[in-house]
Amino acid sequence: MDRRTVLTKTAKGLMEDTGKTSLLPRDLRNVLSQVDGKATVGDLHQRLDKLPEPKLIETLAKLVTDGFGCEFVSAPPCVPPRSR
Repeated sequence: MDRRTVLTKTAKGLMEDTGKTSLLPRDLRNVLSQVDGKATVGDLHQRLDKLPEPKLIETLAKLVTDGFGCEFVSAPPCVPPRSR
């Protein structure tokens, strides 16, 4: 997982985020609530600026391992447009 990875919630993650279950501690639930299927890990780091990036990546990896989220896509690196 790197800064360009986009994560999405699984059905288990959606149930946790909407409050139908309460399996996660508050800090993990706060990170899960920011996962929207559009934001990259870098974007999440900017939103959660109090959380250091290594801790954020560790937390997201735990959410994926526990089945609350999954890697949706890894965005390609930015490539400058070709000159004509």
